[in-house]
Amino acid sequence: MIEKNRDILSNALKNMPNRSPKPSNWDHISDNLDQLETESFISKHKNELPHYKAPENAWRGISKGLTPSFSAFMRSGPGKLILAIILLGGLVGAFLIYTAPSSKEIKDPVRDPNPVKTYQTNSVTEQKHPSDPDEPVLGSDQTTSERVSDPAEPNQAALTAKSDPKSTQEENRPLHFAINGNSHNKAHNAEKGTSSTSNIHSEIGLLELTSIPPKQILVSSENTERVLLHKSSRDNSGRGNYLEDFSKPGFSLGLYYSYNQFQKIEYEGMNIPHHLSSFGFELAYEKRNWFIKIGLGYLNWNEEGNYVFDYNQNKMVYQYNYVDSVLVSPENGEINYYTSKVEVFDSVPQQKTDLVTYNYKSLQIPVLIGYTFIARSKFKVALIGGVAFDFKISGKQYVPEFIEEDASITHINNSLIYRTKTNWRLIFGLNIDYRIAEGWSLFVEPTYQQYMTPIYTPNSIKGGGMLNIKAGIKYSF
Repeated sequence: MIEKNRDILSNALKNMPNRSPKPSNWDHISDNLDQLETESFISKHKNELPHYKAPENAWRGISKGLTPSFSAFMRSGPGKLILAIILLGGLVGAFLIYTAPSSKEIKDPVRDPNPVKTYQTNSVTEQKHPSDPDEPVLGSDQTTSERVSDPAEPNQAALTAKSDPKSTQEENRPLHFAINGNSHNKAHNAEKGTSSTSNIHSEIGLLELTSIPPKQILVSSENTERVLLHKSSRDNSGRGNYLEDFSKPGFSLGLYYSYNQFQKIEYEGMNIPHHLSSFGFELAYEKRNWFIKIGLGYLNWNEEGNYVFDYNQNKMVYQYNYVDSVLVSPENGEINYYTSKVEVFDSVPQQKTDLVTYNYKSLQIPVLIGYTFIARSKFKVALIGGVAFDFKISGKQYVPEFIEEDASITHINNSLIYRTKTNWRLIFGLNIDYRIAEGWSLFVEPTYQQYMTPIYTPNSIKGGGMLNIKAGIKYSF
């Protein structure tokens, strides 16, 4: 019986067809083995490989054929020139608009052709009879009204009153002159023939210009001019004039919103925002054309960097069918193969890239000195310059989570670099004020700011620039 079964099995093996795996299966297994060998070689010798850094102009060459974006154009030379022309045109246009005279202002300023001055003269008064009609008698209830027409000849108007006193008083009614001293004593001295000294004073406050709108009246005296600021009693707008209190020292407190645009701050593997916004307040002290102010601003922003995980993960490298047993049917000689799928796993080096975020909170303290070189009724422009200090008050890093099964981290590469805790920069620019109400004014302050120390640690690009536009409202008190 045993021999019979042996013969049957032997014949079955002879008649069994030759079977071989498909070529695609062997190719798949070969590819997985090649990948496994390559990855293990890289993970083993990656620290020995030379560090390679792409040249700076590599991306420039790649992007030559691409259409530049609007932000890239504005960062270029022509874009900066166009932006500067637009800003300059806006400043010039605002200056022309706010300095143009309105229809209510006086086109031809009134000038006094005969300046009024005060002279001290020695007059000898001769005794006259009260009934003499040619000259007035100095009594206790009488004053002489005269107008000095020529400063070079004061005695002609002050001592010789040859014209009729009534007509003289009518012609020069807006101006009144009075002789100092006791009238009774002067009349008594005149009867004795003694000399007396008198001061002739002008009273400009009695000028009556009812036909001229009381805006500005120019008074000229010996080739000198000064502006007499006058406000109409009918003007109930409550709006003041810069020239009214321009020379008076005073304080002002303002709130502002600031827009910042950084320049030349780019690092590989980092996402740095080029546009930031902040807000704050400032206190200023102004005296004549000069002023000094100090501010306090708050800035909050995020920066991102690449966060690369190097890890080993147990992964299937290939699989195959394993023949567990073979069964031959004795009735018909049919052969059955019993197989099972076998998966081969190994520790495979892997890499995962994510983003890490760092949140900054800082205080900005600018200290500026300014000089006002244009001052109009409600509009003035000043040159400003100074320094600003930055202090980091808070910083928090948000690290991405690593979620991979059957994996172990071998190395983490963080491309994020951190800003310095303190920094300072120089500031140059303009300050433009426009008064909207009594004590209240709007202001715009375009400036260029240059960092004088490295912005990031370790030592990085030194001297990064920043364009800043500040706008707000302030109250003067």
